[in-house]
Amino acid sequence: MTVKKGGRLDLLVENTGRVNYSKALLGERKGILGSVKLAGVELKGWDIYSLPMNDAANLHWTKEPCNGPCFYRGSFAADPAHDTFLDTRAFTKGFVWVNGIPLGRVWSIGPQRTLFLPGPWLKANDNEAIVFDLNGISKPSLTGNSVAILDGSAPDQHTAGSTQ
Repeated sequence: MTVKKGGRLDLLVENTGRVNYSKALLGERKGILGSVKLAGVELKGWDIYSLPMNDAANLHWTKEPCNGPCFYRGSFAADPAHDTFLDTRAFTKGFVWVNGIPLGRVWSIGPQRTLFLPGPWLKANDNEAIVFDLNGISKPSLTGNSVAILDGSAPDQHTAGSTQ
Protein backbone atom coordinates (compact mmCIF):
# COMPACT_ATOMS: atom_id res chain seq x y z
CA MET A 1 0.00 0.00 0.00
CA THR A 2 1.34 3.41 -0.94
CA VAL A 3 0.35 6.28 1.31
CA LYS A 4 0.96 9.87 0.37
CA LYS A 5 1.42 12.65 2.91
CA GLY A 6 -1.86 14.46 3.45
CA GLY A 7 -3.90 11.48 2.22
CA ARG A 8 -7.22 10.54 3.77
CA LEU A 9 -8.02 7.33 5.64
CA ASP A 10 -11.61 6.55 6.62
CA LEU A 11 -12.42 3.76 9.08
CA LEU A 12 -15.94 2.45 9.51
CA VAL A 13 -16.47 0.71 12.84
CA GLU A 14 -19.66 -1.32 13.13
CA ASN A 15 -21.21 -2.31 16.48
CA THR A 16 -22.72 -5.76 15.95
CA GLY A 17 -22.60 -8.17 18.87
CA ARG A 18 -23.30 -5.98 21.86
CA VAL A 19 -24.21 -7.63 25.15
CA ASN A 20 -27.61 -6.41 26.33
CA TYR A 21 -27.92 -7.97 29.77
CA SER A 22 -26.04 -8.85 32.99
CA LYS A 23 -22.90 -7.41 34.54
CA ALA A 24 -21.11 -7.90 31.21
CA LEU A 25 -22.56 -4.52 30.18
CA LEU A 26 -20.25 -2.76 32.65
CA GLY A 27 -17.03 -3.88 30.98
CA GLU A 28 -18.09 -4.16 27.36
CA ARG A 29 -16.39 -1.80 24.98
CA LYS A 30 -16.87 -1.47 21.21
CA GLY A 31 -15.04 0.51 18.60
CA ILE A 32 -11.40 1.50 18.38
CA LEU A 33 -9.93 0.85 21.82
CA GLY A 34 -6.27 1.66 21.22
CA SER A 35 -4.01 3.44 18.81
CA VAL A 36 -4.45 3.19 15.05
CA LYS A 37 -1.30 2.35 13.11
CA LEU A 38 -0.52 2.45 9.42
CA ALA A 39 2.65 0.68 8.27
CA GLY A 40 3.71 0.50 11.92
CA VAL A 41 3.34 4.26 12.51
CA GLU A 42 0.72 5.52 14.95
CA LEU A 43 -1.77 7.90 13.35
CA LYS A 44 -2.62 11.02 15.35
CA GLY A 45 -4.80 14.07 14.91
CA TRP A 46 -7.84 12.33 13.48
CA ASP A 47 -11.54 12.82 14.15
CA ILE A 48 -14.27 10.40 15.16
CA TYR A 49 -17.87 10.98 14.09
CA SER A 50 -21.07 8.99 13.79
CA LEU A 51 -22.86 8.33 10.53
CA PRO A 52 -26.02 10.47 10.39
CA MET A 53 -28.39 7.49 10.54
CA ASN A 54 -31.32 9.66 11.66
CA ASP A 55 -31.07 12.33 8.91
CA ALA A 56 -31.82 10.85 5.48
CA ALA A 57 -31.54 14.27 3.80
CA ASN A 58 -27.79 14.32 4.47
CA LEU A 59 -27.00 10.82 3.22
CA HIS A 60 -25.21 10.19 -0.06
CA TRP A 61 -27.52 8.22 -2.39
CA THR A 62 -26.54 6.46 -5.56
CA LYS A 63 -28.43 4.51 -8.19
CA GLU A 64 -25.24 2.83 -9.36
CA PRO A 65 -23.93 -0.46 -7.94
CA CYS A 66 -21.40 0.25 -5.23
CA ASN A 67 -18.69 -1.53 -3.28
CA GLY A 68 -18.40 -1.07 0.44
CA PRO A 69 -20.90 0.70 2.68
CA CYS A 70 -23.82 2.10 0.70
CA PHE A 71 -27.25 3.62 1.33
CA TYR A 72 -30.13 2.55 -0.92
CA ARG A 73 -33.50 4.29 -1.07
CA GLY A 74 -36.68 3.24 -2.86
CA SER A 75 -40.40 3.84 -2.74
CA PHE A 76 -43.43 1.59 -3.06
CA ALA A 77 -47.22 1.49 -2.79
CA ALA A 78 -48.84 -0.91 -0.32
CA ASP A 79 -52.09 -2.01 1.24
CA PRO A 80 -51.79 -0.25 4.61
CA ALA A 81 -54.20 -2.66 6.30
CA HIS A 82 -51.89 -5.68 5.90
CA ASP A 83 -48.83 -6.68 7.86
CA THR A 84 -45.94 -7.90 5.73
CA PHE A 85 -42.48 -9.37 6.05
CA LEU A 86 -39.76 -7.67 4.00
CA ASP A 87 -37.50 -10.17 2.27
CA THR A 88 -33.94 -8.96 2.92
CA ARG A 89 -32.04 -11.79 1.21
CA ALA A 90 -30.64 -9.43 -1.46
CA PHE A 91 -28.56 -7.63 1.20
CA THR A 92 -25.49 -8.73 3.14
CA LYS A 93 -25.31 -6.84 6.45
CA GLY A 94 -26.89 -3.61 7.56
CA PHE A 95 -30.10 -1.90 8.60
CA VAL A 96 -33.59 -1.23 7.16
CA TRP A 97 -35.98 1.69 7.74
CA VAL A 98 -39.48 2.15 6.31
CA ASN A 99 -41.12 5.58 6.45
CA GLY A 100 -38.43 6.71 8.89
CA ILE A 101 -39.05 3.83 11.32
CA PRO A 102 -36.14 1.47 11.97
CA LEU A 103 -37.27 -2.12 11.29
CA GLY A 104 -34.09 -3.90 12.29
CA ARG A 105 -30.78 -5.36 11.26
CA VAL A 106 -30.08 -7.44 8.18
CA TRP A 107 -27.40 -10.11 8.07
CA SER A 108 -27.05 -12.73 5.36
CA ILE A 109 -25.85 -15.42 7.78
CA GLY A 110 -29.45 -15.71 8.98
CA PRO A 111 -31.42 -17.51 10.13
CA GLN A 112 -33.85 -14.58 9.85
CA ARG A 113 -34.29 -13.49 6.22
CA THR A 114 -37.25 -11.13 6.70
CA LEU A 115 -38.18 -8.14 8.85
CA PHE A 116 -41.72 -7.69 10.16
CA LEU A 117 -43.47 -4.55 8.89
CA PRO A 118 -46.79 -3.79 10.64
CA GLY A 119 -49.63 -2.75 8.32
CA PRO A 120 -50.45 0.43 10.32
CA TRP A 121 -46.96 1.78 9.51
CA LEU A 122 -47.73 1.64 5.77
CA LYS A 123 -49.41 4.25 3.56
CA ALA A 124 -51.42 3.45 0.44
CA ASN A 125 -48.80 5.31 -1.65
CA ASP A 126 -45.40 6.92 -1.19
CA ASN A 127 -43.79 4.55 1.31
CA GLU A 128 -40.03 4.99 1.54
CA ALA A 129 -37.57 2.18 2.25
CA ILE A 130 -33.97 2.91 3.20
CA VAL A 131 -31.34 0.18 3.45
CA PHE A 132 -27.78 0.63 4.67
CA ASP A 133 -25.64 -2.28 3.46
CA LEU A 134 -22.05 -2.56 4.70
CA ASN A 135 -20.79 -4.47 1.66
CA GLY A 136 -22.70 -2.87 -1.20
CA ILE A 137 -24.59 -4.94 -3.75
CA SER A 138 -25.32 -4.70 -7.46
CA LYS A 139 -29.10 -5.25 -7.45
CA PRO A 140 -30.76 -4.02 -4.25
CA SER A 141 -34.39 -5.01 -3.75
CA LEU A 142 -36.93 -5.60 -0.99
CA THR A 143 -40.07 -7.68 -1.52
CA GLY A 144 -43.07 -8.04 0.77
CA ASN A 145 -44.06 -11.58 1.81
CA SER A 146 -47.10 -12.90 3.64
CA VAL A 147 -44.99 -15.03 6.01
CA ALA A 148 -41.57 -14.78 7.62
CA ILE A 149 -38.54 -16.48 6.10
CA LEU A 150 -36.58 -17.89 8.99
CA ASP A 151 -34.56 -20.65 7.37
CA GLY A 152 -33.94 -19.50 3.81
CA SER A 153 -37.08 -21.07 2.33
CA ALA A 154 -39.02 -18.77 -0.02
CA PRO A 155 -42.75 -18.30 0.77
CA ASP A 156 -45.39 -16.88 -1.57
CA GLN A 157 -44.96 -13.16 -2.10
CA HIS A 158 -47.43 -10.72 -0.57
CA THR A 159 -49.13 -8.02 -2.64
CA ALA A 160 -47.29 -5.22 -0.82
CA GLY A 161 -45.00 -4.97 -3.82
CA SER A 162 -41.29 -4.51 -4.11
CA THR A 163 -38.90 -1.61 -4.24
CA GLN A 164 -35.63 -1.21 -6.07
